[in-house]
Amino acid sequence: MLVAEGYSWRGFADELQELHYLKGARFINQLKQITYYGEFHPIEGETNIYSAVGEESDDYENLLNAARKAVEHGYCVFILPNPKGIRTADFIFPYRRLYLRAQGSV
Repeated sequence: MLVAEGYSWRGFADELQELHYLKGARFINQLKQITYYGEFHPIEGETNIYSAVGEESDDYENLLNAARKAVEHGYCVFILPNPKGIRTADFIFPYRRLYLRAQGSV
């Protein structure tokens, strides 16, 4: 994965907010930066699912179930937090050279 040298992580709220203003390659690069620098941890007992959301989240079980379905289709899944005041997608799916973001639903 290519990431910007000397990149300074500003925290999820700022990095996710930036997505609202980017398009094309800059948007994809921002998604890469978030998956590379974000505070994600692998979910115990799961394969290819990483989370920045705590298990205490109201939607955690639904997010985890949706992520499991994506993994069944060959995706690696990053579950995103929802910082207050910022509308964000629930997931980032790095797939080959594409980085996709999606709102979850089971």
